Amino acid sequence: MKIYLAAVPALAAQIVAAAAADLPFREAVLRPAFPAAESVPVPDWTGLYFGAHVGAAADGGFHGETLAPLPAVSARTSLGGFTGGGTIGFNYQFAPQFLTGLAPGGGLVVGIEADGGYASFRSQSSVSVPTLGFSAEGGLGTDTYFATLRGRVGYAWGPLLVYATGGWAASEIGVNGGVTVPGFSVPVKLKNLPAGLPIPQAITFGGFSGSASRSMPVDGYVVGAGIEYAVLPNWTVKSEYLYADLDRTVTVRASPYQARFNAGFDVHQLRIGVNHRLNWL
Repeated sequence: MKIYLAAVPALAAQIVAAAAADLPFREAVLRPAFPAAESVPVPDWTGLYFGAHVGAAADGGFHGETLAPLPAVSARTSLGGFTGGGTIGFNYQFAPQFLTGLAPGGGLVVGIEADGGYASFRSQSSVSVPTLGFSAEGGLGTDTYFATLRGRVGYAWGPLLVYATGGWAASEIGVNGGVTVPGFSVPVKLKNLPAGLPIPQAITFGGFSGSASRSMPVDGYVVGAGIEYAVLPNWTVKSEYLYADLDRTVTVRASPYQARFNAGFDVHQLRIGVNHRLNWL
């Protein structure tokens, strides 16, 4: 009886081993106690983008002056108006620098941007004397294009980019004017006329009314600064300030004389815009 009892453990061990051999092999997998935190994508400003903008003139004016050999004469008049158009550009962001305790970090961003569209900066004045029927008006304006080609350099803190910008700008200014002079008569008295000739009682002027306009291209420099923010992975909004100073020198020749003039305008613009980034990484 004792012999049988001693064989029981050995028999049980053989049965367990045989059952285990029939089970499929399963590799032990080590699982963490808690799931690993997902990595947060770091916005990268590198890539091509396009967008649209609108703006208004906060200050500025049209200016002109005579150049030698004419005596120095200058004039200036303030302007106002708005602008709007499209934008295309490319940014390159250097390797992001992660700041201790902040995620995501930032990096230096350089780029080039071109924009163009419609601009209506105007300065208009007029004078009239209704009782006499006399009126005159004149003005300067940019009822035409306004375009810039600028470099940009800034620093990005994740979705926020602060930048400075500067480059070349071009537009066109136009001069327009008109005048209306009423007709009038001047009474005359003539003496000692030969007999038989009609004697005029007055000399009459029929009046005059006309207008003219002329435009010329101008170009110069533009500088400014702005802030751009990524509201979505590939959409950004921006607000920027631009100052542009454009002019042109014109020479008028009337043989044997010539006259030289410099004319143009400067404008402070406040703009807002939206950009779509094609390859936000």
